[in-house]
Amino acid sequence: MRNRLTFVVSTVILSVFVISGCDCTPAGSSTKAQPKDHFFIPKIPPETTYNIHCTVEENGTFNQKNTVILKNTTTLPINRLVFDWPSDGETPYTVGIKNQPLNIVPGYEKKTTPPVMFQLPSPLAPGEQVELSVEASIRFRINDVLSRKSHYTVLNWFPKLWWGYVTHADYNVKLDIPGDLTITTSGRYDPDSGLWKGKNIRSFAVVLGKDLDILEDHAGDVLVRVLHTPKAAECARFLLATAKDVIGFYRERFGFYPYPVLSIIPGISSPAGGFPVATNIVAVHGQETFPQRGERHWKWITAHEIGHQYFIEYVLEKESHHWLVIGLGIYADREWMVARGLGNEKHLGFINRYIKGVREGFDTTAVIHPDVRKTVDFDFNNIVVHGKGYTIISALRSVLGRETFDRIYRRLLRDFNGRELGDRDFIALCEDETGQNLDWFFDQWLYSSRAMSYDIVSTSCEKKPGDGGVYISKITVGNLGDLIMPVPVEAVFTDNSSQVKYTDRFKATNVLIFESPAPLKSAKIDPRGVLANILPPPGLSLEKLVQKIRRMDYEGEGDAARRLLKKGLELKLDRGREWGKLALNLYDAGYYNDALAAFRLTVTYSEEEDPWKMAAVAWQGHIMDILGKRDLALTHYREALTRAGENSMMHSQYNMVIDRRWLEDRLKTPFKR
Repeated sequence: MRNRLTFVVSTVILSVFVISGCDCTPAGSSTKAQPKDHFFIPKIPPETTYNIHCTVEENGTFNQKNTVILKNTTTLPINRLVFDWPSDGETPYTVGIKNQPLNIVPGYEKKTTPPVMFQLPSPLAPGEQVELSVEASIRFRINDVLSRKSHYTVLNWFPKLWWGYVTHADYNVKLDIPGDLTITTSGRYDPDSGLWKGKNIRSFAVVLGKDLDILEDHAGDVLVRVLHTPKAAECARFLLATAKDVIGFYRERFGFYPYPVLSIIPGISSPAGGFPVATNIVAVHGQETFPQRGERHWKWITAHEIGHQYFIEYVLEKESHHWLVIGLGIYADREWMVARGLGNEKHLGFINRYIKGVREGFDTTAVIHPDVRKTVDFDFNNIVVHGKGYTIISALRSVLGRETFDRIYRRLLRDFNGRELGDRDFIALCEDETGQNLDWFFDQWLYSSRAMSYDIVSTSCEKKPGDGGVYISKITVGNLGDLIMPVPVEAVFTDNSSQVKYTDRFKATNVLIFESPAPLKSAKIDPRGVLANILPPPGLSLEKLVQKIRRMDYEGEGDAARRLLKKGLELKLDRGREWGKLALNLYDAGYYNDALAAFRLTVTYSEEEDPWKMAAVAWQGHIMDILGKRDLALTHYREALTRAGENSMMHSQYNMVIDRRWLEDRLKTPFKR
């Protein structure tokens, strides 16, 4: 059963629909009408088109006369609307229908911060549409910024319907801009109509530049625009060529590119990466420093930012699930980098961020409540959102394989166009596509801070008897961490051939057997470098040590038990049953002195009535018999008899039951393995 977090988000307005006197009770159930002012959040918002005519004055004021076409594509009537607007109370706006202003719902008249709720004159029934007129004016400090910087980006500049979460909408925007400012927007410019047009837009931004040049070209039917300063012309040409190649690759790999235009704009002066500005607009930092960074950096950051157009812009992120859209976006640019022979150095960087956080002892649980997130006192964004977010996606791809994972990736893009994607949605789709229950994977990676640590314990290679030219290689892999999953292990042979096999996640110790025409040359875990395999393992707490022992089998894990014996002594493990389980594995592997030490600790930390106390004494007698110390063995058997009573301990792996009768037999006949 999943142990998952349920988020309760509190905002000023969560639900923006009002049911108008309708009965929403399913057929066959009790009929209780919903109250008239019952609020709800629609799973999929109504279709909305913004027709915006904006005149920008010299002082930076955006004067707007807009119409909003709203079609009720839900199954319930809409009685009220909520508009979100970055108003400080001094920049009023009006919303009306056919020149009749809508009334503000009582309680919102003096509201100086968004959002604001308006009352419709009559409910908008399912399937109906309405045209809203909106007049607004807001001023931005454009000239102040342009006196210091090359461009100004305007976001949240028009009143927008708010449905309780981020949504897509369509746009037709006419902008009258003063002077000779350079301009780009989230839409694609149509010279015939003079409009900037866009469909399925999450956020419509306007970028105004001063003394900027523009390079343009096409990637298929996608117009790519690069706004740049004259000093960054060389970088702009490089970014343009890279963007064209990236878009072509993504279209081929994922079946489509979501938008008909992409604009790349300058970022900060330092070449520190980039960020997604808005739909169809990305920023790349430090373009004027182009020669200072290798071409790989500029190629990667271009592919990385374009990847966000799929996840964040086309598929929307659900609040507090940033790890998922970030991880899926990074996966896209990794695939392009690998396909172009540019390696995975950048992506190892994300994994190493996460590993550094683990080593520093931070709680790297990926899905946490927003209130908990506020109390985090380390770089959660870099270590968990980006570092672990990508690590999780990369690990899942390793487990499921490329074909299956890419099928999931394409289906996410198909099913969640314009919808928010959260971890529960993602898990459900993965399980549906694979037909598997994936709790074992997601419960560890998302809802805990467990860390992965697998190491090669030993290798051996022998020529196969009676079959000339065939070698048998054995590679023993142990799980040193507290996260379990199948890991790829590569065997490389002296003829430079190689084979890859996966470990069994159910076993703490795996012995992988390879047959080859040449002797074993080397062995490596995770040959592609896509997993966060932490070696040496991070520090193990007492609680995690107990969990790790409990997941072990009762035989076949002697090497792991030997390592945990040392850790148990360091952490002062005080649980008899856990010591007993370690002792049995040590005995099974022939580590008799270690087993004796563990059985003694089993006796020390077991309750008097616990059968383990009696059995652990008897096992010390067994080992003494094996070592030829019969007198000491008899001493242990007699002590065990005093504790036997009605107790018994069954060890089915050895077809053995230790009870009074067994002990009496051992007084007569030595134990033999």
